[in-house]
Amino acid sequence: MSRQPENFWRQQSGAAALEFALVLPLLLTLFLGQFELVSAIRANIKVQSAAQTLAELVAKQVTVNATTIADYCAGAKLVLAPLASATLKATVVSVTNNSGAKAVDWQDTTCGNAVSLANAVALASGAVANAGDSVILVQTSYVYNSPVGYLLSVPLTMTQTALYRPRSNATIIHG
Repeated sequence: MSRQPENFWRQQSGAAALEFALVLPLLLTLFLGQFELVSAIRANIKVQSAAQTLAELVAKQVTVNATTIADYCAGAKLVLAPLASATLKATVVSVTNNSGAKAVDWQDTTCGNAVSLANAVALASGAVANAGDSVILVQTSYVYNSPVGYLLSVPLTMTQTALYRPRSNATIIHG
């Protein structure tokens, strides 16, 4: 009789080890997947914040040029810290409603060699509804690489858009 409880415990420890070995890959996948998902969401929030920062910095000015846009781009890249900022690209556009005709005043693609926006007027049309309205539109693009690469093994391209009205209530001059 005294040997039966001893055998019982030996059999149970083997079953627990087997169950743990079966469940471990699932738990590991859930943990790493959650970590990667949270990291990607955090990166997307930082890209949005970088777009808003760049748009706000430009909107505070009366005139800008390629040098000031490059400085503001460097500031937007700092917002991404601790993420690598080398893949951040941003297009800065000024759109104005000139008596009902919405048009692009200027477009700057020097931040990370970004591509020009063909649909800038469509993106800003709601913000320039009245004649004389002007808006700064910034569209950022960022290539995110997961630090773990367990489930997100391919890079994700995140795109965010920010709109800010010029603080001087006039169209910002680029030159």
